[in-house]
Amino acid sequence: MERRAPQLVSPADGAEYTVYLFGGTAKVAFQWTALEGAESYSLRMDNIAGGYVFGGTSGSLDLPVGTYTWWVDGRYPVNGDSVEDGPSSQKFSFTVKQGYFQIQGP
Repeated sequence: MERRAPQLVSPADGAEYTVYLFGGTAKVAFQWTALEGAESYSLRMDNIAGGYVFGGTSGSLDLPVGTYTWWVDGRYPVNGDSVEDGPSSQKFSFTVKQGYFQIQGP
């Protein structure tokens, strides 16, 4: 069976999220396409060490202000309890930015 790379669905490349509470986080929902034979998926980001493993094709994370580049690998069973990553998806970037309320005078 040929191992393929998942296709990223959301957040879209260039997406922006706004946080209005200082030190707050944005709940970012991730989604990608399913891969035949994959038992789970690794979501990785270039500025966060390690990765996150999800059993399906979506997940969400609470992320602080910053710019993130993300991609996904399918994880395939090898033998027993071990798995190996398949090809990586393309990379998308998104931004969590600090928002500000403006107070209007009379």
